[in-house]
Amino acid sequence: MMDISMWVTVGTSVVAVAGTLAGTLLAGWMHSRTARAAQAVADAKSRRSEVLSTVTALVAALGDHRRAQLVRARGRARVLALTGDVAAADEQYTPAVHQTRSAVTGPSITLRIICPELAEAAERAVGATFAIRDAESLADAEHLRLQSKLVCDALVTEAGRVLAPRT
Repeated sequence: MMDISMWVTVGTSVVAVAGTLAGTLLAGWMHSRTARAAQAVADAKSRRSEVLSTVTALVAALGDHRRAQLVRARGRARVLALTGDVAAADEQYTPAVHQTRSAVTGPSITLRIICPELAEAAERAVGATFAIRDAESLADAEHLRLQSKLVCDALVTEAGRVLAPRT
C-alpha cells in the first residue's frame, strides 16, 4: 500500500512530466507560427520584387516602342515630303518597330499572371502605346506619344499603390 508521501511524489512527477510535455508542445507550436510568419514575409518581399521588376521591364519596353514608333512617324513624314513613297519609309523603320513591339509581350503577359491587380492598367498602357501606330500625321503621333507616357505613368502609380506595404 502506498502512503501519502508516495502519492505526492508520483503526483509531482506526473505534473512535472505533463508540464514539460505542454511546454514542448507550446514551444513547437510557437516555432511553427514564427516560421510561417517569416516565410509569409519572405514570400511577400519576393512577389513585390518580381512585380516591381516586371513593371519596370514593361514600362521600359513601352518606352522603347514609343520611341521606335515616333522615329518611324518622323521617317514617314520626311520620306513622304521628299518622294511621296511611304512604303520606302515603312520598309526602313518597320523592323525596329516590330522588334520593340515584341519586347512588350513578355513583361505584359508576366504582369497579368503574377499581379492581376495591375492587368487593367498594364493593358491601358500597352494599348495607348500601340495606338501610336495609327497616327495620321506627325503631330498626331506626338500627341499619342504624350498620351502613352501619361498612361504609362498611371501604371507606375498604380503599381506603387498595389505594392505599398500594408499597415
